[in-house]
Amino acid sequence: MVSVIITTHNRCNLLDRAIQSVLNQIYKDFELIVVADGCTDGTDSLMKKYESEKRIQYIHYSPAKGGNYARNKGAQNSRGEFIAFLDDDDEWLPEKLELQVAKIREDPECVLVYTGIRVVYVNECIEYSSIPKANGDLSKVLLFNNIIGSTSTPLIKKSVLDNSGLFDEQLGALQDYDLWLRISEFGKVLVIPKEMVNYYNYTTGKQVSAITDRYVDAIAYINKKYSRRINNLSPEEKVIKESCDYYLLANKAMRNNNKKLSRSYFIKALRVRFRLKYLIYYVFTFTSYRTLLKFRRYI
Repeated sequence: MVSVIITTHNRCNLLDRAIQSVLNQIYKDFELIVVADGCTDGTDSLMKKYESEKRIQYIHYSPAKGGNYARNKGAQNSRGEFIAFLDDDDEWLPEKLELQVAKIREDPECVLVYTGIRVVYVNECIEYSSIPKANGDLSKVLLFNNIIGSTSTPLIKKSVLDNSGLFDEQLGALQDYDLWLRISEFGKVLVIPKEMVNYYNYTTGKQVSAITDRYVDAIAYINKKYSRRINNLSPEEKVIKESCDYYLLANKAMRNNNKKLSRSYFIKALRVRFRLKYLIYYVFTFTSYRTLLKFRRYI
């Protein structure tokens, strides 16, 4: 059985879509655990309509303790052989679990199966596909880039989570990336190179420096946490790692409408390691985020 965990905080207007995408899965051998993290909106009322659905377990508590705690709470109450997380503002395509369960059973060394996504920027009315291809031992590759992506994509062996540990509740950002780094040390990571998740982004248009600061702190925390693995990289690989960190921060700052900060991080990335992609993105910091997203569809 697959244990599906949806965590939510005051998004009852979006939660129903996520729940329905789980119930509409072709693969039916699952339990769904919905964890309400201190919700004060209409989430309790919404969940009442699912009281007769025996596959759904509803956990709610107050006050809110954060997404990491909520995901861990769901995992600790799960009974499945595999675990899959779904963010409350995303949705799955009907084939997702069926394809992932078949894939993870193909290879006993496989510990996680992830998928491609359809990225949807709601306010900007822009969509594009992100189709990954990386397979196998990704323990080094992941040090440079979170190619697995959102928590809404992977199917994970629960036995591996028992050994790797769950979400680090000390992290204010990049919680998923931290978990993938740990899981990747336990075996192979396989991919379904198809869009299996609609991944929705809701940008505010306001400058949000505090969110970017959380990513700065998270990168510093993760680099210290995995210093042993990073120290084993070659000098050339360490340069790539540093430039990738700056590139991530530049993109987060741009998304949070802090163009000046974004430019500074792109300049740092270029100084460490020149890449034409970084230079092009730097130029786009003088335009709107929507213009950048239009360009991103073609790279």
